[in-house]
Amino acid sequence: MSADDQIPGFTAEQAWVINTIAEKAATKAADKAVAALTTRPCPFACEDMTDVKETLYGADGIKSRVTTLEEQVANLVWLSRSALGAAIVAAVAAIASLVLKG
Repeated sequence: MSADDQIPGFTAEQAWVINTIAEKAATKAADKAVAALTTRPCPFACEDMTDVKETLYGADGIKSRVTTLEEQVANLVWLSRSALGAAIVAAVAAIASLVLKG
């Protein structure tokens, strides 16, 4: 038995039994999954998956809405930066005109 197969706290025989049982269970589960996929290619009701795909990727789906929202947020960020910059320039100009007049 290799060091990878050894389970801490168990003897070599106990670890072998646990590994053998786990391997058989995994093989059985994989065989069931393959059999289920060959008899029914869509694990969910295919109509449901069609609706889900339409909701996510359709013309007015979540993907397009999120993309639009990301663009709008980016525009708002630049708009707020521009407004802040304009306010700072106006404040500096007002202070400069007061200092230069006085």
